Amino acid sequence: MNKIRLGVFDVFSYIIPGIFYSFVFLSSLNIFPTNEIIRYISSASVNLFFTYLLVAYIIGFVFDWFASKYFKIIYEKSEKRKVIEHFKNENPDSNISNYYFSSLRNMSRNLSFCFQK
Repeated sequence: MNKIRLGVFDVFSYIIPGIFYSFVFLSSLNIFPTNEIIRYISSASVNLFFTYLLVAYIIGFVFDWFASKYFKIIYEKSEKRKVIEHFKNENPDSNISNYYFSSLRNMSRNLSFCFQK
């Protein structure tokens, strides 16, 4: 049977943000005051505590997945704009549209597949 491994990356990137997100969610519901949430978690049994950590890990993992997709979309768009603007600033006489850049990028990408083994 494989061992379950929990590294430093998992703790800092999934569990701690998951605890924060769940805490903010429970606080925003206004069902439990903040001090009652902390008192309940601190007085919980070991099984309930580990269940909460598992739920926090899942919440942190899901939020991390959405955040990475969102960051990738924003970052790629901003980088493409920077490249196009730099080229247009360096070559003001060129009459090249954005469509040309995207088709040139696709052709270069397809050509790269020819050289892969």
